[in-house]
Amino acid sequence: MKYNYFHKEQKKKQKEDPFSVQNMYYNLKEDYYVCPMGQKLSNVGKGKRTSSNGYESKVTYYQAQRCEG
Repeated sequence: MKYNYFHKEQKKKQKEDPFSVQNMYYNLKEDYYVCPMGQKLSNVGKGKRTSSNGYESKVTYYQAQRCEG
């Protein structure tokens, strides 16, 4: 069985987009991402997202302190 983003990751656009979360550096120990502009994106909360077919998924929100891009 293929994982959720398998087909999306195979597309050229996804591989080349530096702002795609899959292409950002992630620090597991301290739970933050680093964007291509060098800004730290800190965890600012968690929530739930419900798709159009009723599937609920847990999401984590990240935000940069200062974004210039």
